[in-house]
Order: sequence, then C-alpha cells, then structure tokens
Amino acid sequence: MKRLMGVMMIAVSSVAMSSCGINKDSRTTETATTDFQRFVPITTTTPLFEGVQPGNLALDTKTGSLCKTWGWNLASSALNGLPECQMVYATYAKDR
Repeated sequence: MKRLMGVMMIAVSSVAMSSCGINKDSRTTETATTDFQRFVPITTTTPLFEGVQPGNLALDTKTGSLCKTWGWNLASSALNGLPECQMVYATYAKDR
C-alpha cells in the first residue's frame, strides 16, 4: 500500500510539473527592473562636512555627484558651490 501511494505521488507530481498547460515557446521574456533610490541622504557628520546638518547633503547614485538637498549656504564653506539635488535631477533627466 505504501509503495502504491509513493508511485502515485511521483506520477502526480511529475505530471503537474511537466505540463501545467504552459508551452515554453509561448512564454514571454520580461526584463527585470530594479528600483533604487537615486538621491541618498548623507546622515553622518565628518570633518569634511563640518557645520552641515545630517540630511542636508545627498549622493546622486546615478552620477556619483554630491548635492545639497535644499538651498542652504554656510559663512565659509567649499560646500556652498555644490548644486542642489533638484538641479542635478533636472540636468540629467535622461538618467531618471
């Protein structure tokens, strides 16, 4: 009896897996898309970013450039010349 049940289980599972009513030739191939976050906020502070609050800078993962998340300026900082992320996004629109 156990042997008969085993044979039946193998037969049923092989039929279910082999056909399933799907013809391999008729399947369409879809390209995989990966969602990602383009602008990643920089939340840590380092001596390079002295005086800049966490989240005020972001890294553009498409271009690799650093940008400001809004239009802030410090009294004396080389970071004042960075573009705003919105401008980087608009400039590289084709990379969205």
